[in-house]
Amino acid sequence: MLKTTGKGLTEVLLDHLQKHSLSLSDCRGQSYDNGSNMMGHKQGVQMFAIEKGDSETMSTAKSLHGEMKTWSFLLCTMTWYNVLYQINHVTKLLQSPNISMETLRSAIEGVKDYLEDFRENGIASCQTDHVKHVKKKRQSLYEGTDETFRRDFFLPMVDTALRSLSD
Repeated sequence: MLKTTGKGLTEVLLDHLQKHSLSLSDCRGQSYDNGSNMMGHKQGVQMFAIEKGDSETMSTAKSLHGEMKTWSFLLCTMTWYNVLYQINHVTKLLQSPNISMETLRSAIEGVKDYLEDFRENGIASCQTDHVKHVKKKRQSLYEGTDETFRRDFFLPMVDTALRSLSD
């Protein structure tokens, strides 16, 4: 019978590693034990990974966690999401065997229009979305957006997407 609990999966994994003479320290990955770990019931694979983590890994994880809670990281994530969401639509159309050139041209033009508007108003839009979202929460991450972010990240990323569509 297959073991599907976190503990069972841990045993299967460790047996497999041993059978193939693989070191756990050379392995990287991410896994979820159905919903139980999400509800705070730590067991099996999740518990094993936390207990065996070394101080360097924990320090790196804490540092990354702190960075992920900053306004600039959130804004980068929101920017990438908005751009990639639009481009994904065109990508799926390009893979469709029955798409007409007119439909494709129209979709590309629509994404271009969106990105041109997003280039001018995207940061403000992300700030507005964030403020609406955090009204339900207690703390906003919004720290303001400086011109460096706009110049060094936002505009080059959106301009690259626009050039790619034109090409």
